[in-house]
Amino acid sequence: MVAVLGPLRGTFVDPVELSLHAAVRAAEHVLASATRKGQLPAAFREHGATLVFVAACTQIMFSWFYQPEALPRSYAVWIDRMAQMDTRLLTALRQLRSGRVRYGRASPILRDYCLDHHLDPRQADLVHGHIPCSIVHPRCGESCVANLGDRAWRGALAALLVYVPVHALAGVVALVPKLLALQRDGSGASLPAGTSRLAAAGAAVLTAAARVASNSARSSAFLGLFIGLAWYGVCLTRNAFKSDLSLGPFMGSFLAGWAILLEPRRRRAELAMFTVPRALHAAWFGLKSAGLGLRDVPFVHVAVAAAAGAVLVPDWERHVAQEAAATRPRAPSKAHAEPAADDATRALDADHGAAPKLRHAKLKPLVRAVLWLLLGTPEAPHGPEGAAGAPLTG
Repeated sequence: MVAVLGPLRGTFVDPVELSLHAAVRAAEHVLASATRKGQLPAAFREHGATLVFVAACTQIMFSWFYQPEALPRSYAVWIDRMAQMDTRLLTALRQLRSGRVRYGRASPILRDYCLDHHLDPRQADLVHGHIPCSIVHPRCGESCVANLGDRAWRGALAALLVYVPVHALAGVVALVPKLLALQRDGSGASLPAGTSRLAAAGAAVLTAAARVASNSARSSAFLGLFIGLAWYGVCLTRNAFKSDLSLGPFMGSFLAGWAILLEPRRRRAELAMFTVPRALHAAWFGLKSAGLGLRDVPFVHVAVAAAAGAVLVPDWERHVAQEAAATRPRAPSKAHAEPAADDATRALDADHGAAPKLRHAKLKPLVRAVLWLLLGTPEAPHGPEGAAGAPLTG
């Protein structure tokens, strides 16, 4: 139902993006199963998420340089804001690639940009050939390494505004159950000797705050380095080949993704799953724009979502059955056992109060399944042993 009606409706989410997201989740599930069975090479299990993220970011960032319309508008605007790159430089790059302007021919395309940055417009005239890096990053002059550090630092500071609320919310969600457990434990039997409930609660709060600060700093450093490497890759290539064609932005896009190595392995898998649907969407847009005769097939995204649902739903049904079994009342002792009956009958007939529990058990995983599919929450369905599979852990 979710797999088909969601993409058909598509009022608050792009149906194509939703279908791609479902397909990626299904692929993740298949890889998780293969990982648990030991069917994947050790190198992929170790570094799979890193490689997938780098490939996805290369596609996304290259599209941002040359075809921002291939990305969701809000996503492209967010990249604009975090990159802090003057849009006139992007316009010049795009027109150089399309051939509208060329080196060796006079063009005032960067004249206003130079005047705004107090630079000599003659240095940015394409008639002179290669534009020096002092024009590209005027804050740092000719030093591309200094620009890398400057961009990374400013990007990390901007990222703090994004990541502190995210990690703080996650910290609160994890902290509240601990505090409630302390409140219920009136006798303090579960606490170490000589430790009061107030002291234990204070220690839990301090630990959570330290974790939020650490995770926020790590994630901000990741995004800052991502931005700095994107700039540095462009500068490194354009200086080596004296060209501003596609190779520079491609290398910048490729290098940026390796910043994910700053994140822990679990986080790498989450980021990979977040970026892959957008990368696939951008890649398909690029292939259609390349004049290869490709075109959209009506309702193909519905078929993709249905196929993904066929992979995901059976596992969720098993998960529902496990939770339903966990809520069943204990069977009577053998001495007082009733005549044999099937499990479902005993669960419903032994105590009429069990029926609401069973209905709740069936509903709770379904709600989580919908949230997992739509929002990409990191919680994955648990296998029979109770361990969630994570195929992309590198």
